[in-house]
Parts: sequence; structure tokens; C-alpha cells
Amino acid sequence: VHPSQWQTQWVFEEEYNDLQEALIQGIGAVRLSQELPLIPEEIEQEVMQEYSLLKNENKGLKKKNILRRIDSETGDINAVFIPKIEKTIQRAINYANQNCSAEQFPIPDNDSVE
Repeated sequence: VHPSQWQTQWVFEEEYNDLQEALIQGIGAVRLSQELPLIPEEIEQEVMQEYSLLKNENKGLKKKNILRRIDSETGDINAVFIPKIEKTIQRAINYANQNCSAEQFPIPDNDSVE
């Protein structure tokens, strides 16, 4: 089965960590961030401007959160896996800005925190 046909819920159903990690990487952060809210598992979400930090404490994404940014001008979606040690959305944004792409994950103004 081609990775584009993999189903997000498989991440949560898979028992073996290596296969689970392969599913996570194959499906990718963008697609996972789009489909996670549709999964019946509890997903905690923290929001700031264009950003959402998706946190899941259940089986699946045990070691990482997903930071998603939807560009308000273009509608483009960027998403990246963030280590769970970055516990707040502001720290996750700073991590993505410094370690991934400052262009895709710019630091927002602190004035309009939701």
C-alpha cells in the first residue's frame, strides 16, 4: 500500500513502535495534523493566531506533538513534529522557527494570543 493511502488511525492501532514511527513519518505532520481532529481519540489543542499545537497523550504520538500553521494569506498548511519537552505553543513556535524554518514558522506578535 502506497503511503498516500495509509490511514491515520493505523498510528494509534499499531503495537510495534518501529512500525508506528514508520507510519508517522510516512503519513507526515501535515496530513496527521489535518486528520487528527477526526480521530475519536482525545486531542488537546492550544491555539495562537495561525498556529495550533496538537497534543495527544494516548498511544501513537507519545513522544511528539504537532505544530500546525495555516497561513492566513494563502491558506497553505505547514506542520512539523515538536518534541514533547516544548510544552507550550510559544515554545513550540520558537523551536520550529529555530530548528525547522523561520520562513514557514514565523514568531507571531504576542498581542493577539487567543
